[in-house]
Amino acid sequence: MLLKNKILLLGFGFLGEEVCNEAVKRNCHVEKTRLHQSDGIIQLDINNHAKVKNLIESQKPEIVINCISRNDIDSMEKNPKLATDVNVKGPKIVAEICEKIDSRLIHISTDSVFDGKKGMYSEYDKPNPINIYARSKLDGENEIKKTCKNFVIIRTNFFGINKFGNYLFNNILTKLKNNEKIQGFKDVIFTPISTENLAQQIMDVVFSDYRGILNLSANKLISKLEFCNILANKLNFKNFNIIEESIDNFNFIAKRPKNTSLDNSLSKSIVKHKSIDFEEWLDFSKTKIIQHFNLENSQK
Repeated sequence: MLLKNKILLLGFGFLGEEVCNEAVKRNCHVEKTRLHQSDGIIQLDINNHAKVKNLIESQKPEIVINCISRNDIDSMEKNPKLATDVNVKGPKIVAEICEKIDSRLIHISTDSVFDGKKGMYSEYDKPNPINIYARSKLDGENEIKKTCKNFVIIRTNFFGINKFGNYLFNNILTKLKNNEKIQGFKDVIFTPISTENLAQQIMDVVFSDYRGILNLSANKLISKLEFCNILANKLNFKNFNIIEESIDNFNFIAKRPKNTSLDNSLSKSIVKHKSIDFEEWLDFSKTKIIQHFNLENSQK
């Protein structure tokens, strides 16, 4: 098996930074891109197809890892072009160039391609997206499958400490710290995996011969309500205001699937790093979280 030492990472953000860190640990040379200008990082707008083409062809990476995605779900429901440009046309052009220069493509997709009626979806279950965002992610997957032979599409749902945007974990921690009301959905169920653990498994996939669709997730499914309560209790918050809610009582612009939990059985024969469930991750990340969010006084 060839060593995969030259990687082009598209989207050095929330997940991309962890993937980069893990790749460097494995002695890979990583060139990374970001939408906005930053020292040591290539500026790239995935909508600039000529620049995408020129970059990949000039770099000639063995591996392209595409972490670029647009996920502001309600905005895309109102303006589908936002979703199509980044989540469909972007992966299509990347896949075309990867096929042309014989690069392996690792593409990050989502558990939201499923309608949430069944849960514990395997790689062989038929997707049925129920909003524009999810439809665009599935269309992006299909463009890759039509265009590129050497690909892995990773379906997942991740969380973690981040500095790049308003994601689930950050939002909940901020509200816990400020003793704000948190609406925990008892009927929204998923199998969340930390960005660190996911990055480890992505790099395991890079060094494998696997091709096709692959679920990377935690083993244990939990509701968003359980996620909130576990977080508050594990971090020893004494006063918190988590309200049990049903997503049926909320009128989001875009419909949300209820149970997008993933069956990760197939991945266990491919990745070397075991999946770490949320509670276990909190146990060994507690000190880091407390320091990052300045929680020392919030727990009293």
